[in-house]
Amino acid sequence: MAAAVASTSSHSLSDERYKVKVHVTNPVYVTEISQSDSRCSAEDALKHMKTYDLCDITVINPVFHCELPFSDPEINRFCSVDHVVQNHFYGLGIPNYERITPPSETSFSKSWVDEFPLHSAALEGDIPRIKQLLSDGYNPHQQDKESWTPIHYSCWYGKSETVKVILQQGRCSPTVENENGSTPLHFAAMRGYPKVVQLLLAHQEIDKGALDKDGKTPLHLCEECRQNEWEAVSKLLRDAMRRPAPKIDVHLLDLDSSHVVLDLVSGNNTTVHQLLRQLDLPNGCEHLFAIWIASKNLHLQMRAEHKPLLHMKSWDIIVKQLTNYKPEAEKPRLYLRRDARLALSVENKVKDPQAIKLLFDECLVNVLKSMYPATDEDAISLAAILMQIIYGDYDSKKHKSGFL
Repeated sequence: MAAAVASTSSHSLSDERYKVKVHVTNPVYVTEISQSDSRCSAEDALKHMKTYDLCDITVINPVFHCELPFSDPEINRFCSVDHVVQNHFYGLGIPNYERITPPSETSFSKSWVDEFPLHSAALEGDIPRIKQLLSDGYNPHQQDKESWTPIHYSCWYGKSETVKVILQQGRCSPTVENENGSTPLHFAAMRGYPKVVQLLLAHQEIDKGALDKDGKTPLHLCEECRQNEWEAVSKLLRDAMRRPAPKIDVHLLDLDSSHVVLDLVSGNNTTVHQLLRQLDLPNGCEHLFAIWIASKNLHLQMRAEHKPLLHMKSWDIIVKQLTNYKPEAEKPRLYLRRDARLALSVENKVKDPQAIKLLFDECLVNVLKSMYPATDEDAISLAAILMQIIYGDYDSKKHKSGFL
């Protein structure tokens, strides 16, 4: 909150006709008003207010040094503070974000270095130390107090060899984000380091068009900030955006083991919602289906915001957490399946032939694999429907005993 001191106009002191009820002046804000004629000091303003009784409460921001008597209990009752943090960019106009940088490599405190040794080594480009720390089990995805991971520091300072080690030996995700949603590619692109950008773009899990919380892609930041070798970085990013997206298989639950191939439009960060939008589902039937991730003994339905590639990469951990099965025997796949939350009353109203076929195929496979319990009567009805689908209406001339 800006400093504000209620005061009277200097003109009101000389003529009762010009007296004002309340006049609020920020004593640190420089205006075109003459200091000698039209503004009094903060100390004088306080005296005038007390003299003329033009206000009931005086509130003063002690951050701004106005030489007021802070020992006065009436003032301290309103302006006491526990801690003061001063904004060094105050009064400089519209922020120039190119000038706002993290601390220099030599200004980090010893406590930060001790608490985040991998971050410190990544910032300094100390490759032997990084390799040792990764071998000792330090987590390359750990965030420090600024929400940066080690690879964020390496990308900010253009340490290409360090980035390579963290990606390869540390198996760090190239799409790890800080609290602003910035990925390592955002940092490397904004700072204009082509070698680092090349390394990141070559990673199979990279998201070339990732958006931070301000809606900026790496290319946006590169061409806005124009730092170092930004033109070379811009060309790398534009060329990468023109290349086709990587693919992923989504399987259908039917007897033919059918599957569709979809684009990972956001690389590792592609969401379930983005995959579902690519499927040619019947109009009005989108709510009937969901994307599932499943292995032999564990089947999980994913929400729209989930990122399937991240789940597949972490499947061993998920299997360990949720089951007693051996993770190495569980190979995950993505499936298009019936939404588990779908009510039977809604399902019974479905009329679209394509949607009905998808639901029927899934039901058939689940009954045959004993995933759906079924009475003998239901099993016979299901078999009769399947016969009808495959062989058509009964024809006594064709469908004689033993024709199967």
